[in-house]
Amino acid sequence: MSHLNHTNIFWIVAAAIVAMIAYRKLAPYLRGRMKGEPVLDHVQRVAHEQEQYRLRQRDLNMTRQKAVRVRAINAGVLIGFMCLASYLMRQAGFQVTNNTILSFGVYVVIGLLACSLAKAVPAELFAGLNWHSRIDVRLYYVWLWPLNVIKAIRRKH
Repeated sequence: MSHLNHTNIFWIVAAAIVAMIAYRKLAPYLRGRMKGEPVLDHVQRVAHEQEQYRLRQRDLNMTRQKAVRVRAINAGVLIGFMCLASYLMRQAGFQVTNNTILSFGVYVVIGLLACSLAKAVPAELFAGLNWHSRIDVRLYYVWLWPLNVIKAIRRKH
């Protein structure tokens, strides 16, 4: 009986995810048609708008090279930290690893607060980005927050 319930829950969740994805893909085509606009023009306009949106998210409102660098640095820092934490777990034990993870978390939180207060991240970078892309941009500035905060303070004066 329990197995049947788990299977049903799995299929319900899978169906909900597929329905959500389908809705997100189709919704722009189903609404927003201007009065008197031919269907073919509407489909082309929405397809162009969706492509522009995808490009803006991919490039993070930056040049393509800088966007690739931002994502590569974010991935590198996170993978490097996970490798360091797993190495410390094997070599030094749980307590050292736990303290390292907490220290890294405090560093990131302090960086987020400092960058927010100093407005180190240019506001125009966030225009039109979804929350995934905003996190990418914000984390890029947080990794080196002392330098970015100093740059932001110098820009203001």
